[in-house]
Amino acid sequence: MIIKEIKSSRNFLFFSRKIQIVTDKDKIIINREWDQEVIESLNESLKNFKLESAEDFLKLREKLKHLNEEKYKDVETGIISGIKMFWKFFNPGAVQVPRPIVTVLSKEKGIREFVVFSLNSNNFDDVVNAGLKIRDYAALNEKLLGIDVTNPSELGSTIGKVAYFIGNGIKSGVDIIND
Repeated sequence: MIIKEIKSSRNFLFFSRKIQIVTDKDKIIINREWDQEVIESLNESLKNFKLESAEDFLKLREKLKHLNEEKYKDVETGIISGIKMFWKFFNPGAVQVPRPIVTVLSKEKGIREFVVFSLNSNNFDDVVNAGLKIRDYAALNEKLLGIDVTNPSELGSTIGKVAYFIGNGIKSGVDIIND
C-alpha cells in the first residue's frame, strides 16, 4: 500500500469534516475533525509512504512522532482497517485468517484453562469480541453457580457445569459473529 494523499473532506449528509487517506488501493476514512494544519503536516509526512511489512509501522511511528498518542492511534487504526488481510504483514506465507484463542476461565488447580476459538470466522475482530463476551459470561456464571474448579475433589461434578455454562456463553457469542 502506498499513501498518495491525506486530506480533509466533508461528510455529505451531516456536513461534518473527516480525514481521508487516499492510497494506491483504496480510500480510508477517519471520522475525526482535526485542524487543517495537522492534516497538512500528515500529508507532508506520509505522501508516497509505502507500507509493505510490519517493520514499516515502526517507520510510520517515527514519521508521526509529532502527533499526540490519540491522533497517532487514529491514523494507525485507520490504515490497519484499510489493509486487506492485515495478518500477512506479520507472516506473508499465511494462507488463512489467524485464529485468536481467548482464555475464558483460568484456575490454579485441576484443569488450568478453558479456551475458545473459531474455526470458520472470516472476521478477526468479531471472534475476539465474541471470545471476550464468552469470558465475561463464564466469569459471571462461575460466581452465580458457585462453581469452584480449583477444588480437585469436585472436578468430576464441576466439569459438566463448566462445560455447560461455557457452551451457553459460546451460543451467545456466536450471535455476535453471525450478526
